[in-house]
Amino acid sequence: MPGFHGNGCNCQHEANLINGEDLLSYIDKDSVHALNETILGSCKTLFRPYSDRLLETFLCKSQENDPELLVFIPFKSPCSIYSLYIIGGENGTSPNHIRLYINDESLDFLTIENMEPIQSFDLVEDFCGIVEYPLKVSKFRNVNLLILHFPSSFSSNQTNIYYIRICGQGTSYQRKAVEAVYESTPNISDHMTNHETLQSFDL
Repeated sequence: MPGFHGNGCNCQHEANLINGEDLLSYIDKDSVHALNETILGSCKTLFRPYSDRLLETFLCKSQENDPELLVFIPFKSPCSIYSLYIIGGENGTSPNHIRLYINDESLDFLTIENMEPIQSFDLVEDFCGIVEYPLKVSKFRNVNLLILHFPSSFSSNQTNIYYIRICGQGTSYQRKAVEAVYESTPNISDHMTNHETLQSFDL
């Protein structure tokens, strides 16, 4: 497990969810992606069962000497987000701040410079995954895409993240393509007006 753990460590005790549920099953993991990660696709491993949160084999790193990470998390159906849990790296590589955005696939490091986040706050070094960061629930309803921007780490050289937990309320609604039938050759009888229909019956 990452970081130093003393005798009083509570790593084996799961954090109690006061409100909502773990939204892991609602995350479209295959479509999760990140900008500036060292290993392409490593961000997908951050989202796993809470009981596996301390596994060190799963890690997402920013590029060396560039601590920024931008993580895109799409959901299978709209969700309300209540809170986050984040396990960062040791030796100052844990992220120390986070900025959150929603439902904008076009974001990158240039566009977010001049964009106000939905919410932002400082982070602490949490190696156990028991620190809950509550969100402004009214701002995070009907979320199809959650974007997490980690601009810096405690060391300012690199950002390491081992685990992210998203809690809230999911829905069973899923967007589907609208089914429509188009005519290659219109049938005139199908488009007759009421007057024409009456005339066809000699009324």
